[in-house]
Amino acid sequence: MDAFRPPTPLKFSIGNMKEKWRKWRQELENYLLATEKDERVDKIKIAILLNLLGSEGLEIFNTFKFEPPLSQKNYSEVLKKFEECCSLRQNVVYERYKFFSCVQQEGQAIECYVTQLKTLASTCEFEEQENVLIRDRIVLGIRDSRLKERLLHESGLGLEKAIEIVRTAETSREQLRSMKEETVATVSSVKRNRRQNQRNSRHKSTSAKSVVESTSLASVQHMERCALNVIRKTILLLNVSRTQRTHMKWTAEFPDEPYHITLKDDAIPVIHPPRRVPQALQPKLKETLDKLEKEKIVSKVNKPTDWVQSLVMVEKPNGNLRYV
Repeated sequence: MDAFRPPTPLKFSIGNMKEKWRKWRQELENYLLATEKDERVDKIKIAILLNLLGSEGLEIFNTFKFEPPLSQKNYSEVLKKFEECCSLRQNVVYERYKFFSCVQQEGQAIECYVTQLKTLASTCEFEEQENVLIRDRIVLGIRDSRLKERLLHESGLGLEKAIEIVRTAETSREQLRSMKEETVATVSSVKRNRRQNQRNSRHKSTSAKSVVESTSLASVQHMERCALNVIRKTILLLNVSRTQRTHMKWTAEFPDEPYHITLKDDAIPVIHPPRRVPQALQPKLKETLDKLEKEKIVSKVNKPTDWVQSLVMVEKPNGNLRYV
């Protein structure tokens, strides 16, 4: 029972208290269920609630007025009192400030931007004006100035129509960019000296440590640090002073107890758009993701989430994919 992590004490003085209480109560219910305390009598659950809330929560509880007085021994009534208290403490002005300050980030797709705006609007108490204000925020917050001008000239512009116009423009832009893409090979060049007089080099020798994944030495990652006099032919002197065959396994497992990541109270969720994957690498990408999922390193997410991180992959010399 003790292996389950209880929710941390709730801070009532900062942040969006309505949203913080909603998340904290969800953590509390999960904890009670996991520790099989959800079926305890009300007075025990109230004691657990006040203990987990901390000293600040206990002080607030002591200010509650219950009608009738015996209702303070009812677990549901106590939860209701805290919910009402946190709803009153919500700073709507600050929530609206965050909404009206939200602009589209570079590379952020319109769907992700709209989702972010809807999440922020949910705590602003816009009520029936919510869709209209989200539409206005889209027009004012998108990065493309020409597209912004087009939306301003559109008559009878609604939320769905604004989203459709921006989505169509983004799709067309991506298609045009794909048509113009060219594969450019990056090479390392060596400046040549036209003088043919050979002489001893004044450059000092350079040592560099390197970890080689295979026996191939085609990579010249340290050549930029080496200075040579080159006269119309390639000169490569490589002295391997020491080699060591090392195999490392970076995959590890945490203990069976749940692991919790605590965010800052003022952390703002960021949703990155999905990156384009070359068609030739898509089968290998799927194979690698299936393998990571089977090894329980990653897991699928089939529902909306507040955070989305970009996937950057690099193809290794042996053909495998590495993710950053």
